[in-house]
Amino acid sequence: MSDTAPHILTHLQARVDAWPEGFADHLPEDDWLVLNTKPRMEKRLAEELRQFGIPGLLFLEDRVHHYPGKGTQINAVPLLGGYIFAHADAGARDRMLRTNRIRHIMEVCDPQSLAADLSALMILIDRHRGPHRSIVMRPELVPGRRVRVVSGPFTGFEGIIRRRQGQVRLIVNLHLLGTCVSTTITAQDLELADGQS
Repeated sequence: MSDTAPHILTHLQARVDAWPEGFADHLPEDDWLVLNTKPRMEKRLAEELRQFGIPGLLFLEDRVHHYPGKGTQINAVPLLGGYIFAHADAGARDRMLRTNRIRHIMEVCDPQSLAADLSALMILIDRHRGPHRSIVMRPELVPGRRVRVVSGPFTGFEGIIRRRQGQVRLIVNLHLLGTCVSTTITAQDLELADGQS
């Protein structure tokens, strides 16, 4: 199908591609490498890591597009473009680089923190499933303010309120892995973080 064909994006759903089976249930706290891939090589590299027997994680977003009169197409797009998280020591570096799909490999100075961030991101993805609730406007919750989620499925997360393209909904950017992961949050589930009034 042509990329220029009119279509409607009907659904976005994030998911975790983890291997081997059960690996995501109890992430190890040592021997992590962050693989920065060449463009559009994430899924191919993930398949090669599976073949090598190197455990890892790839975060994906399934995008469902409906093309009028032509049907539906599902595309899996990396949620954190260009990154795969591999549980491997430096000894596996040469084998992974020989795939010719990696720009560079980042060693992890604090693997326990990375494992905690990866676990938090998996929780966020799991809790983001299901229909959105209605929005309750609260004047103190304005873009740029740091907030804490106090109820609902995201309880305990903190982030910065963002407003995108004039939409009247709250987006909280959660700073994980040195980047932002955005999700829609109901205003009634938020409070200002400590030290703000």
